[in-house]
Amino acid sequence: MTRRETAPVDLSRLVERVWKAGGPDRELDAAIGVTIGGLTIDEHDPIRRWRDERGNTVALLGALPEYTSSFDAALALVEKVLPRHRVIITKQPDGTGAVTILSYEQSWAGYGATPPLAILLALLSAKGSNDV
Repeated sequence: MTRRETAPVDLSRLVERVWKAGGPDRELDAAIGVTIGGLTIDEHDPIRRWRDERGNTVALLGALPEYTSSFDAALALVEKVLPRHRVIITKQPDGTGAVTILSYEQSWAGYGATPPLAILLALLSAKGSNDV
């Protein structure tokens, strides 16, 4: 991965990239990890470990969470970024996804080419609001 892929991205650009994604995308996983997942990559480490905000190794370069393809990874990111929020997921017959993230006072929706992408779009919508 290049430096470009390991630097935080503007949320509106990230939403656009997730919206346009047709399925899993490892470069997009990296952009999500560093922009809202609190991950950094140690560029000086020959193994290039992914680290969390406390500096703990969370994954090696090839083991970055697969946010764009995995229900579990996308939901774990929601739990990390928006703890104690409820997530409602609907998989449509055509394979697309619709997701609503609920707090006690507000909700955010996401619709994507796949359910994990829909989860990410709802999460990015919540992160982009001033109420989170």
